[in-house]
Amino acid sequence: MSAADDLIQPIAVDAFDGYLAVLPAAASGLPEEALLGFLYAGFTAVAGVASDNAGRVESALGTTGAVVILPAVVAVCYLFPLAATATAVPVFFVLKAGRAAVAPVAGQFLNDRVESVGRATTLSAAAMVFALIRVPLKLLAGGVADLAGPVAGVGALGVVFLLAGGTLVAVERPGVTGSGEPEPGD
Repeated sequence: MSAADDLIQPIAVDAFDGYLAVLPAAASGLPEEALLGFLYAGFTAVAGVASDNAGRVESALGTTGAVVILPAVVAVCYLFPLAATATAVPVFFVLKAGRAAVAPVAGQFLNDRVESVGRATTLSAAAMVFALIRVPLKLLAGGVADLAGPVAGVGALGVVFLLAGGTLVAVERPGVTGSGEPEPGD
């Protein structure tokens, strides 16, 4: 989900013109920097609420459901701006909420499965793997954005995630043990 962060600002700046056309005249006099400030403040508020409710999300969907379903929903939302650019900014709010809700669930999932000895090393290794995955995704999104625009870059991330995630779910069957039974807590 974080691979799309670099494309938020250029897409939002382009979207402001369309949004300001329908807002009251007083808002149209705000400088772009102020609008971005309000946008990022909104992201922080939404992420805080989502993070605070991560436990509820996990209770409702199960651990596996939270780490599979929420990112898939965000990835599908990445495709909306391809059809209607005006949906881009609301999609970024979904991105920030989804990311904030999934992070504590995923962290707890790892914590629950790692012995106390070597826990820091394992969590650091997981963080490094996530960072290594982000690098090619950011390069892909940036390349597509350079060629076809930032909205297409976000759409490409959605397609790649859905294809890779769908393949992983089909092959690995997350949340199911070798016996075919769901893991405890899922």
